[in-house]
Amino acid sequence: MESQRTILITGVTTGLGHALTHRMIAKGHILWGCGRSKHERTQLSLQYPAPHVFKQVDVSDWTQVSVWAQSLTQT
Repeated sequence: MESQRTILITGVTTGLGHALTHRMIAKGHILWGCGRSKHERTQLSLQYPAPHVFKQVDVSDWTQVSVWAQSLTQT
């Protein structure tokens, strides 16, 4: 069995990032993720509560990424 890891994934609300999120959590890892879709992010937060962390972040906006990164270092 793998040891539990904390994994950071961007784009958790769609496509490959969304699929990886479900797979990594199913394998027992803790997920810190972000995505642009508020609805999908909320659904992930409801489906996978703490210790997992999901935030609405647009990675093309450096300010949003910086604020998100700082919040993760305090988690």
